[in-house]
Amino acid sequence: MKVTYLEHSGFVIEDGKRAYVFDYWKDPAGVIDTLVAQGYELHVFVSHIHHDHYVKSIFKYLPYIHSVWYHEDVPALRDIFKEVQAIIDSKKTDAVSNVVVNRIKQGCFNEDQRIADEHLTEEVVQQVFSLHSMAVGDTVEADNLTVTMFGSTDEGGSFLVDTGTHRIFHAGDLNWWHWSGDTPENIAEAKALKEKEFAPLLGLSVDIMMFPVDARLEVAREWGALEVLGMMNTKLFIPMHANGPIWVPSDTFQHTYPNQRYWIPEQPGDAVEEVK
Repeated sequence: MKVTYLEHSGFVIEDGKRAYVFDYWKDPAGVIDTLVAQGYELHVFVSHIHHDHYVKSIFKYLPYIHSVWYHEDVPALRDIFKEVQAIIDSKKTDAVSNVVVNRIKQGCFNEDQRIADEHLTEEVVQQVFSLHSMAVGDTVEADNLTVTMFGSTDEGGSFLVDTGTHRIFHAGDLNWWHWSGDTPENIAEAKALKEKEFAPLLGLSVDIMMFPVDARLEVAREWGALEVLGMMNTKLFIPMHANGPIWVPSDTFQHTYPNQRYWIPEQPGDAVEEVK
């Protein structure tokens, strides 16, 4: 496997000719363009609706998307339906449009039928593009994946993706959001919410974990990571959602987890290979 950093909390993980895209927001290094040009099929994951985790421009890659997994609050089905409808209404004959139209025909229509003459529904789009709306606690098996949605301490949820050979955890905005200078009530509430949402993770083993290590939390920047790594067996830890300077592991982190493997991306397009 190969992990490539897109931006903020966005990553692509290559698995054979599959590419798992997590929380796409920006891709200044053009990573996804390169992958689709090389014939990769995309499987997209959206943890929540915040603008730095979900933008509907990801669906410009619709011809290459084979599945989408998203928290139920994310309007992915609506946005994809609008994209498909616009392509069909435009009657464009370029290669990208033709791929979308042909997938719809192969999935639900006869080849000699014009889609514009049929009643294109959200259900048709959901079926053809394998769209999976998920709530916290759901486990769905499809597309040779087993995906479980865990909780969040903010919007949406977090993903555990089992590919059959690897287990990947993307935390979304799941973290211990302890803000220095906040009211005692808010600090206590954040701690209680962290304890509630972290609890189901106890004892899980994963090959790759992507987890927020947010510079705005100042002294508490590592608190969530320190705790979750003590609950889960993690082969490779990857910080994300930096919102400031690149994370430098503290002495506390190094002493607490001296054998923990981690990788700290510094700029979009950075990658780590041979994740076994």
